Amino acid sequence: LLLPSVVCKGMAEHDSNGTEPNRNGNHHSESSKEGKLTLPLPLPSWAREDRNNGPPSHWGTKLIIPEWENGIGYRQREGWEGTDLMHDYEKSAVYISEYHVSYPTNSNSNSNHLTTLTGIVHYRPSSESHAGYCHGGSMTSVMDDVIGWCGFCASGVCVPWSGYTVQIDTALKMPIQVGSVLKVRAWIVERRGRKVFIEAEIVDPGLGGVDEGVVH
Repeated sequence: LLLPSVVCKGMAEHDSNGTEPNRNGNHHSESSKEGKLTLPLPLPSWAREDRNNGPPSHWGTKLIIPEWENGIGYRQREGWEGTDLMHDYEKSAVYISEYHVSYPTNSNSNSNHLTTLTGIVHYRPSSESHAGYCHGGSMTSVMDDVIGWCGFCASGVCVPWSGYTVQIDTALKMPIQVGSVLKVRAWIVERRGRKVFIEAEIVDPGLGGVDEGVVH
């Protein structure tokens, strides 16, 4: 698929050719100590800025991916053996509830606007390592996921599984507390043949403002 950043930097090879109504809605769920889901929690204010109480419109269009939306039955029929590491509402220790993609347009293709993927990630209790803090591997896994899906969008349309990660360099800036709901973002910075270079970051927009925030 693809790769890293500021919080993470790298390259990858890509084939050029209210409450949550369902598990990929606009709210997140917390896990209990027993690992069972409790009532959904509302999104933080930075993630529900538009008039429909959803993510900001400038994030772009929400990705609708069948293997996330249709559950384990669909995955088994299509050849998967288990659940998705990051996108399973019930089982993911670190749950990415949604991604939104923004593509360059003809009017801004020569500007600084690049294909960008923005998502919401919830660090549940089962991602814990040091007391009260999430495992560093869970942070890196989020980076790998977002750069991969950003790479799948490199052609201007999302083509799942059209590439693979070849290198990922990640710098962990500061720990993430269990229960945090954060923004993850990746953007394409260069294409070189089949290779796509991507940068990404995990940010808490609630600390320092939506446009800046604290980078993890």
